[in-house]
Amino acid sequence: MKILLSIILVVNSFFGSSEETVNSYSIYSKVINRMTLDHQYSFVIISDSTSSRQLATLDLKDIQNNTLDSSAIGRLNNPVWKKFLSNVDVNNIPNQKLTKSFDNNKKIRFVSEVKDFYQQRANSSPKRKYKNAYGTFIFSPVVFSEDGNKAVCTLHIFQGPEAASTTVFFLEKDKDDWNIYTRILSSIS
Repeated sequence: MKILLSIILVVNSFFGSSEETVNSYSIYSKVINRMTLDHQYSFVIISDSTSSRQLATLDLKDIQNNTLDSSAIGRLNNPVWKKFLSNVDVNNIPNQKLTKSFDNNKKIRFVSEVKDFYQQRANSSPKRKYKNAYGTFIFSPVVFSEDGNKAVCTLHIFQGPEAASTTVFFLEKDKDDWNIYTRILSSIS
C-alpha cells in the first residue's frame, strides 16, 4: 500500500494533479475569452505546448519593473498577492503539452493543425494566411498558490513579424470559477 501511494505521489508531482490540469484549462479558456471579447475572430491559434520562457524572464517579486502599464500594479500590492508572488520560483517550471480541453474548443486551432500562419510573397512582406484568426497564442504553464486560490500565467501573442506582446494574468478562484484579478502588459513590439 505504501509503495502504491508513493507511486501515485511521484506521478502526480511529475505530471501535475488532475485538479491543477483542469484549473489550468479553465484559466486558459478565461484568458482566451477575455482577449477575444472585443474582436470578431473565428478562432485563435494556440501553440501545441506551453512555454515557460516568458514567465521565467519576469521578476514576480518586483513586478513593478516588469510592466508597461503601472496602473494595474496597485491591486498586486495586497499582502496576500505579494506573499504568493514572492514565493514563485520561475526558474524550474516545466512546459506541458496542450490538448483540446479548453472550454471554448470551437474557437481553437493548434499550430500543428494550421501549419504556417503567414505566406511569404515574392519581393514583399509576409501575408497572413488566416485572416479570421486572432493570432498565435503561446501560454506559459500556470503557477498556483499553495492554497490553490490564486494563479499567474503569461500569454505571448504573435500577430506578425513586427506585432507581438506578452501579458501577465493574475487570477483568483471564487468558489469553482476562476476570475481575472488583474493583468499587466509586460512587453510589446
